[in-house]
Amino acid sequence: SAAINQITTDIDQAKTISMGMRKQIRIVFDQNNETYTIYENGNLFNDFPGSDNGVVSLKDNNSDVDITSVNLNGSNAITFTKWGNCLQSGTVILNNTRQIHIKNLTGHWEIINS
Repeated sequence: SAAINQITTDIDQAKTISMGMRKQIRIVFDQNNETYTIYENGNLFNDFPGSDNGVVSLKDNNSDVDITSVNLNGSNAITFTKWGNCLQSGTVILNNTRQIHIKNLTGHWEIINS
């Protein structure tokens, strides 16, 4: 639950920052390390809130979180344009059971327990 909240909050925050700063914000998921990294206009976003120099670790909560799969239009990244538009849609699955569905353009997400 904490991992879901962290990811969805960061998706919302990335969209807000992209519009406010008029910069592209990208979240790249790393299934092997149970982390995701935030980029600002292609560079590591060191000051992204709640990150450690742009990297958010889902293991920091001492939980058994597993990023089971990421499929965002065939990639492992969500990109928000400088206007806040989400360029990908797809799913991030945690622990084989919790799915975060992300919609193209709006970046709206919903959680489904499978």
